[in-house]
Amino acid sequence: MSSRGLWTAVLIAAAACQPTSPEVAGVSHPGAPPTMRSAPAADAPASASASASASAPLPPTVGGTQLGDETPIELPLALALDTRLEFRRELPRDVDTFLLQGKRVWVRAAPLPVAGTAGPGGDVWLFNGRRWEEIPFYGSFPAVVGDAQFQIGAGRALRLVGLAGYCCGEANVVGWQLHGRRWVESREDGVGLPRIEAEDQSFIDSVSLTSGTEPLLCTSGNPRGCWRWGAGRWTRLPLPPAGEYPSSLVHALGGRTVALLGQRVYELRGTRWAPITTEFEEPGDSSQVRQGAGKRLWVVGDHGLRLWTGNSWSKIECPITTPRDLLERSPNDVWVVGTGLAHYDGVRWKRALGVPGTLRRIAAGVGNEIWVGGSSGLWRGQPRRGDLSTVAAVTQATARDLVGVEALVAEDTSQCYEFDRVPSSVVPGLALQGSAGLAATADALYFTSEGRLQRQDAAKSAALDSALLASYPRCRACLVGGGDQVADVLTGVLRVHTGSGPSSDAAATVPGLAAADRAPDGAWWIVGNGQDPGLPRVARVSAGGWTLFDRLLPGGYAGLAAVGSEEAWLVGASDPRALPRTGPDPDGSHASEDEEVVGASGVLDHVQATVLQRYRVPDTALLGVATTSDGTVVAAGVGGTVLMFRSGRWHLHRLSPEPTLEAPTLHFVYRDRDAVWIGGEQGLLLRWDGAKWQSLHLPGRVRPTFTSMTRWGEELWVAGPEGRWRLRRRGGSCP
Repeated sequence: MSSRGLWTAVLIAAAACQPTSPEVAGVSHPGAPPTMRSAPAADAPASASASASASAPLPPTVGGTQLGDETPIELPLALALDTRLEFRRELPRDVDTFLLQGKRVWVRAAPLPVAGTAGPGGDVWLFNGRRWEEIPFYGSFPAVVGDAQFQIGAGRALRLVGLAGYCCGEANVVGWQLHGRRWVESREDGVGLPRIEAEDQSFIDSVSLTSGTEPLLCTSGNPRGCWRWGAGRWTRLPLPPAGEYPSSLVHALGGRTVALLGQRVYELRGTRWAPITTEFEEPGDSSQVRQGAGKRLWVVGDHGLRLWTGNSWSKIECPITTPRDLLERSPNDVWVVGTGLAHYDGVRWKRALGVPGTLRRIAAGVGNEIWVGGSSGLWRGQPRRGDLSTVAAVTQATARDLVGVEALVAEDTSQCYEFDRVPSSVVPGLALQGSAGLAATADALYFTSEGRLQRQDAAKSAALDSALLASYPRCRACLVGGGDQVADVLTGVLRVHTGSGPSSDAAATVPGLAAADRAPDGAWWIVGNGQDPGLPRVARVSAGGWTLFDRLLPGGYAGLAAVGSEEAWLVGASDPRALPRTGPDPDGSHASEDEEVVGASGVLDHVQATVLQRYRVPDTALLGVATTSDGTVVAAGVGGTVLMFRSGRWHLHRLSPEPTLEAPTLHFVYRDRDAVWIGGEQGLLLRWDGAKWQSLHLPGRVRPTFTSMTRWGEELWVAGPEGRWRLRRRGGSCP
């Protein structure tokens, strides 16, 4: 056997593979509806026999995959959903802050200019009610500005205030005022905002600004204090007796200015801060105060929500774990944003559909509209027209274990293929590590490069995203093809591309969107792993609208294969932290590189109508899956795991790598015209032709990681973080 040749599976002793306590849900074989029957005979599909006893012990295994008992699983509670508004993404940029001015919307969607740069920064956008336009900054300011916010001054003039960092730890408060189409930096003569310089080589931590005819500006750090604009000049005000920094300033209803000072809310009366609430528990560093209806006040922050009713504080439970902003139009109409969007209707909290990512700001628009902004863009919610999105609740679920590993023998056919590398420049740090996408229609090849989605046809290659993708996706099937369409989930929304025209956002999205696939009947399926730790989300988009699946089983998904509008196979892990990280992990849902997730297993879930069955594979995480027209199912993942269902039997394999090498992680499973391909680390590709396995490697010592594959015309393409290759089959006597 050559060093690159036959790959065989390690035979694992039966004791190492015996199932522990059964876990959430299993799956029926393709073509037969899942049932709640007792366990079939060994190796038979889940619905093949109703005669076997559910309590019969598993026979010991030395090779050959066995099925564990079918165990009913208690389903999670139903998800309460608010569907009164339909959300449309108005600006696909990472939104830092925005301001509504009648029908106008001002948005700051990117960092302000870096020192010494020239040309438009493109970070301030205006929506005039009909279209968007940029009002650029130019590189005249000698520092990076952060924590900026808009403010409407006297005469409805728009201002932007923020912090400017200099060398030596200093920082200043600076501001700009919009004069026509030009931004003018604030000066000490009173135009715009005061210039407040840091003292003693220190810095200003943050800045807060109220609106109104007499705006108030407060800073923390060194110096800290408040300045009020009036009579054409800025006047410094004394701090309250406690010496606290007035954070989260609010120009409240009725002309009041209130602020959060330590553990109380104060109102500015003349030049004096007067407490208007009692003390409450420490709210956290990022807490803010928000005006409610009447005398009601809210404190929003890391420690949740607190409501002041006029006499006392109450801690309010809501489904958003890290709230960042709140909008209350009445006690029966309260919206909260953070790790998602939720609404309170006076009776209970419900999650809202359709807005992914981390959200930072919410504001009331015209009529019943609301606007929300965050990492996935700026979204406008309007009352729904026509049919509502539907929710399909899982009605029953079962779990089964797969135990016993078989040998996998693959013939080395490397000599039958040519690898032709396609040159591409990759900016360090911008390549989509571990999730390089590749998909094609008949006319064009789509791929990710340098942090952008690109489209290549016979004549040229062009970027479809004018700006870098806002955040690195933690998905594997980020870019997938389905017939005459290609879709991506790179921006947290399912974007469908057809021909050379602009992409269109499908209405559906799920938190932490991770993968998508298109069924032969045209339905798109998507999966996500956000908002609720350990509870995945699945949705389907078809001609009749989109449907969210509810009452799914705990775990995390990395890939899927859509069989039809009523059926799909989903792969992942029982603990989402066991899924290999493919990008930054801001919410901590993935394990760190040196963290071992104990007890996690790979899962293969079959959804058919509203029945879910789960197959569980010990000591792995499954990352890709594909199905064929004859009902074969192939899945692969961590540790060289290959799982196959064919001819009524399950087959579980684990690859035995070359000496001194760890078992390769297999990142994708791709169904081609007449074969199923698997690819992963160490430059390995496996091919199943319907009867036998074949293996091939990239020639030479280069062993890249392959993360995706597609067919474009008569050529197969394979890609990974290191680049893209055309795979061409040689003629002659090759099998």
